[in-house]
Amino acid sequence: MVLYTAHHCTRPAFPSQIPGPSHHSTRSSQTAAPHRPPCLTTPVLPDPVLTDPVLTDSVLTDLGPQDPGLTDPVLTVPVLTDPGPHRPRSHSPRVLPDSVSRIFSFLNEEVQQEVLSSMFDVLEDQPSAETAQTVASVFKQISLDAQLVASELCPEKMTTTTVQQTRRSRMSRKAADRVQPAGSAVPWSRVTLILELLQHKKKLRRSQNLVPPLFSLLQRRLEVSEEDLSSIEYTKQLLLNCLLSVCSKLSPEGAPILPEVLDPDRFSVELVVQCIRSSEMSQTHHQALLLLSAVASIYPEKVLLNIMPIFTFMGANILRLDDSYSFRVIQKTVSMVIPAVLKAQDSSPSSPSPHTLSVVTRILDVFVDALPHVPEHRRVPVLQQLLSTVGPQDFLWVLLGLMCKQHTTTTAAARPTAEDKDSSQKHWDLWLSICCEFSPKVQIQTVVQVLVFLQSLPHQQEQESTSSRRRSVPQEENLQELIFNTETHSSKHLRHFVFENLSFCCALLGSRRFLQQVVDQSKSEEEEQEEAQQQRLLEQTLLYIQSVAQNLELNSDKPTSKFWRILLNKSYELLDKVVALLPSGSFVAVTRGLMGNEVPNVRRKALELFNNKLQQKNWDQHQSSLGLSSDLLALVSSSSESSLNRQTALFSLKLLCRLCGEANPQAFIPVMTVAMGVVMATHEERNVKATALQCVAECVTALKALAIPQLPSLVPLVVSSLKATPLTSSSELYVLSCVIALQKIMETLASFTSPYLQDITDQVCGLSSLCTVTPPLAARLATLKSTIATKIPSRVLLPTATVVYERLVLDRQGPVVALMSILQQHIGHMDRDQVSLHQSELTSFFLTALDFRATHTQEEVEQVEGAVVDALVSLVLKLSEVTFKPLFYKLLDWSRTAPGGSAERLLTFLRVCSSLAQTLKGLFVLFSGNLLKLISDLLQPHAPSLFSSQEHQCLMMSLVLDVLHKIFLYDTSKSVSVDSKRALLEPLVDQLENLQGAHRSSLRQSLILCLGQFCVSLSDDQDWKNLNQRVLMKTRSQEEQVRLSALAAVLELCSKLRENYLLLLPETIPFLSELMEDESEEVEKEVQRVVQEMENVLGEPLQNYF
Repeated sequence: MVLYTAHHCTRPAFPSQIPGPSHHSTRSSQTAAPHRPPCLTTPVLPDPVLTDPVLTDSVLTDLGPQDPGLTDPVLTVPVLTDPGPHRPRSHSPRVLPDSVSRIFSFLNEEVQQEVLSSMFDVLEDQPSAETAQTVASVFKQISLDAQLVASELCPEKMTTTTVQQTRRSRMSRKAADRVQPAGSAVPWSRVTLILELLQHKKKLRRSQNLVPPLFSLLQRRLEVSEEDLSSIEYTKQLLLNCLLSVCSKLSPEGAPILPEVLDPDRFSVELVVQCIRSSEMSQTHHQALLLLSAVASIYPEKVLLNIMPIFTFMGANILRLDDSYSFRVIQKTVSMVIPAVLKAQDSSPSSPSPHTLSVVTRILDVFVDALPHVPEHRRVPVLQQLLSTVGPQDFLWVLLGLMCKQHTTTTAAARPTAEDKDSSQKHWDLWLSICCEFSPKVQIQTVVQVLVFLQSLPHQQEQESTSSRRRSVPQEENLQELIFNTETHSSKHLRHFVFENLSFCCALLGSRRFLQQVVDQSKSEEEEQEEAQQQRLLEQTLLYIQSVAQNLELNSDKPTSKFWRILLNKSYELLDKVVALLPSGSFVAVTRGLMGNEVPNVRRKALELFNNKLQQKNWDQHQSSLGLSSDLLALVSSSSESSLNRQTALFSLKLLCRLCGEANPQAFIPVMTVAMGVVMATHEERNVKATALQCVAECVTALKALAIPQLPSLVPLVVSSLKATPLTSSSELYVLSCVIALQKIMETLASFTSPYLQDITDQVCGLSSLCTVTPPLAARLATLKSTIATKIPSRVLLPTATVVYERLVLDRQGPVVALMSILQQHIGHMDRDQVSLHQSELTSFFLTALDFRATHTQEEVEQVEGAVVDALVSLVLKLSEVTFKPLFYKLLDWSRTAPGGSAERLLTFLRVCSSLAQTLKGLFVLFSGNLLKLISDLLQPHAPSLFSSQEHQCLMMSLVLDVLHKIFLYDTSKSVSVDSKRALLEPLVDQLENLQGAHRSSLRQSLILCLGQFCVSLSDDQDWKNLNQRVLMKTRSQEEQVRLSALAAVLELCSKLRENYLLLLPETIPFLSELMEDESEEVEKEVQRVVQEMENVLGEPLQNYF
């Protein structure tokens, strides 16, 4: 073979084939891809090689086995001849690359090595563009064994071959232009030329043989520092790109490479990581990360050992770059490296191993730490890619926890300002955007995991210190410490962290975007999956509320109690969000699932939520909730269930019966049976019985006639319970439930309660008289009394009232008032025909009841007698004039015929008359003729002797004056005869001298008002004069109080008569003049005041009359 020679030519710049950002986006000057240095510019191939027209047999023999194609006259061999010093150089026809490929494949390995070396020599010595293009084309077409290229990059001990000697001679000629490597190392300029050709070589066999020399060169390149930085970085990029190409050839689909193909120890991931660390050029970083992404699936264990330096570097450098190429490198690195790590850990997506959780959490922490420096528009895509790779269902909550920790311990550590609040809102917006990149299922699962994590945190720093000493889990696998280490943060940070997490969960579940996602998902996903997910969320929320409530109770006397109270309110806000999230159709199914939970508190909270729903007016799933009745009955009947849960379940049944009982009465027969069993159980707690009674009451209302068989056992049990249960704060609920049960029974089945009416009325009246009755119980008792009064017929109630009165009046007086209120309401509810039918019975009852004063002390009388009188007045209002007259006369005779000559009945009768006069007004005046005679007698001086005590005397006088005042007031038609009035004039005025005792001031006022109204009713000048004269004569009494009373009476007469009193003024002035000189200073002052008031009334001065 003819040896190669070359001619000199100028070397143009060789374009880099390393993929870089220049193909994707414009980079800044700091991160721009380095240009290839002039000394390393790739030369082009030499001029076309001349060939002889015909191949000789000797040459063919040297080249290798014969091939018929080689004897083709068109085919030529690439050789270059030297024409001599005097002949011009001539060129043979150009060699086609496919022809060279065919020839090269028939050469033996030694000759192939020589040819390859010569090609590189030509490329190195004659760097023209045409040469480079030709050599590149030939190199691309030939099929090479990688060992040949490896020998060129890192040759073994040099052999004294002609070719090698020729190469050394060329190298010696260019020693001045090239840095000479130590020993037998290939110069970097030649290495660069080879790598530029090799990086895109496809027809390469046994490419694994290139790995050792490439890493050897990379190590050399990392150790060299005296050369130009740009040349070093360019060579690194070429080496990394060639390694990436080898990996792609050995494992096109990223499958692991067998050890017999390539020893894993020969692949140095540490060198790649060192290359990343030592370089400051982004293109080198990108190339190294792309290589690591490919290696991660081939040798995941080796990448795992270096994963944290890789991602730490990304967080500190590449994440801060704002260009599309860097973004794609990050995406590829994340999508290739992390799955390989998960695979290396044998971690299933559904249940990552503890070590995998630890590694991924550290990676997430790196990204979170770099987040403030990442361009805003890149943050969500980067984190979305990261979470999609590691699994959002397992790590979205971890990311939220890390971001929240960063926010609470750095951004929000100081006192918040307006800017901090805006920054906090931006943080929340970012978190919401990240969460909403995933499905609602993932977001709900994330909230559940956040709640679980918050519940696992200690409520103060000291707890964590104690628990950490007892922890057996290795630190690298302790996820809690990786997210929020309570040993390195203060208790204040811990509380802020917890509250921020919980607040964000509330914001997420209430955000419009999330709710829209839930609506869209509900149209496509299976209903059962939704219900299970919602049930889990609601269950965990209830557990967390329980935990917070317990902490609040434990810290109630500590300064942190305010925090726990606020956190509990926020937890209930979260619960409201969760409940609002549940569709109406799935709420019942979720509640049923929660009722089967193992934790008793969760079951109770689920029942409470169900009860709240049942009490909402706009909830329309009542019929569907009826299916829960069997589950509720099972819970009530369970002996292992807690009393509080059974009580809550009974309350649920009560609400269900109220809403659905009338439409489905048959469905609640078992409910009433079970509730009755609870009521009749002797060992049952009182509060459970109370709720069971309320449930029974609702069942009675719903079942109506179907509940009649239960009355014989139910009503006596309730009545006996009321008798045996004293009313205390602890028994109030039970007593209230008994009253509610009786009320419902009376409203629904009043006609069937006659056998029990006396006992019911007795107990109701007894409870009503207690001073310890609370407002709720008082309201229920009032309703029950009203029900008895309106629902029970008179033929049943009146005999019952008589019997109950006789029973109550013997030992208890207070309940009589309640009984009278029932009777009064019942009479008001009766029509006239019923009143006429039962008038005689009612009259006898009232005559008996009005005798209460005669047999009891004054302290007991006032309230009872007032109630009896009110009931009697209600009866009178139902009577006609014809029927009332005999009743009134009967009462009048009754008052005069007291047994033993007692005058107590007179007081009762006068009180009745006062109430009747106030109620009937002018109608009562028509019947006042005989009454006035009685009153006239009572005004006589001997009348007070009828009463043994002065108190009774004063009471009698007060009642008389009150009755007279009302008669005079309502006598507008002058029904009272003049003779009757004149007969009252003298005894009435004489009472001015009888004002003695403790009630003097009140009687004096009553008497003066009565005299004034009496004067108006006279309407005759002469009668006025007589009355005025009688009053004036009392001003000359020896008693100072009588004179003062007479002055007050004169002023009252003047006030009533007004200008008519001018007729009486001449005879009045002398008496007033006398009083102006009275020996009593008080009288003098009073007469001056009276004169002044009279002047105001009359409208003229009285000085002219004096």
